[in-house]
Amino acid sequence: MDMQIHLRREPPVYINVDAVCGHVLLTCETQVDIATVTVKLSGSAVSRINTQQLTESHLLFKISEQLFPPDGCAGAFTSRSVTLPPGKHLFPFSIKLPPATQCYKSATPPQLRTQAPHLMRKLPPSTGDSSSPEEIKYVLEATIRQDGVIRAPRRTVSIHPILTPGFYLPDHIGTQAREIYLRCRSTIDLPLHGQHAQVQRQRISYSTGHSEIKSRPLTYEVTIELLNGPFLSLGQPIPLAVQAQGMDGSTSSNNIALYDFQSMIFETTEVRARGAVERLTRSWIVQTMANLQQLFTYTPGDERNHGSVDDSLWRPWCVPLFLTPTFETCNVSRDYKLEIRLGIGLGRNNVCFCFSFAVNVNL
Repeated sequence: MDMQIHLRREPPVYINVDAVCGHVLLTCETQVDIATVTVKLSGSAVSRINTQQLTESHLLFKISEQLFPPDGCAGAFTSRSVTLPPGKHLFPFSIKLPPATQCYKSATPPQLRTQAPHLMRKLPPSTGDSSSPEEIKYVLEATIRQDGVIRAPRRTVSIHPILTPGFYLPDHIGTQAREIYLRCRSTIDLPLHGQHAQVQRQRISYSTGHSEIKSRPLTYEVTIELLNGPFLSLGQPIPLAVQAQGMDGSTSSNNIALYDFQSMIFETTEVRARGAVERLTRSWIVQTMANLQQLFTYTPGDERNHGSVDDSLWRPWCVPLFLTPTFETCNVSRDYKLEIRLGIGLGRNNVCFCFSFAVNVNL
């Protein structure tokens, strides 16, 4: 007897609002007595703090569905099992992912409960594995029972966010696992449109005369704007504007230029276990350019005296697709920071500016 789980979606990519659909295929060479065929979809979030050897696990949700006999027809069966003839037998299923976590329903022993209340947020994206500080996974499991006994043939499907295409675990007697893709939207429910730009400013100045001659210094205010507010979208350019304003009335674009540009994203994962907290940070360079000598351009007649840099310098580079969206669960959370570094040349001076923004990464 062999059992397989076939999913309707290939490649199987899911987000929070989807339903996991497919069928269980049971193949038997001889007739077999079956009591029940069930599937269970569950999610869990495990946090590990290695320095203190602490582990905490939350069952995010668990949904079970009996495929055979159907729940509405179970009373019509007079015996504890049904004999299936040799051949292939299909048992379709459709399980909708819940709109929010349900870890508050799990029967955790009182001595293991944490003091913090459970968060009812959207399901977090899968991330990590058994060797990482954080592990969020979703498992679809099919089970055959024969006269109340679980039979050995069983196959599970683990739902993860980003996996190498075509990767399958080898067959094993009794249990077989196949990892599929899951892409979840951010659990932070904030509007993506109508946001005010996030703005940061720094000043730079230099003297135009010789050291022995007093002269009025030229002063510029360099401005960075995140045009869509604190939001970045995976696979999309960073919506950025770089401007400079002459504070002394000068509009000469020959005085100030952009020499270096770098954008970096910092990912911080916070894991909590048994009251302890640990934070882990990783960083990625999205783009880096040097020796640009890109002059700030001014619009004639602009009373605000604003110069800007053409965004074609950074528009071709996008937020990496392998990042997981911003999320928070009871014991694991992940957030991001965007850092922009500018090398500004003003006369004979070259100054490096660093601008940092807390951002929300989403699909």
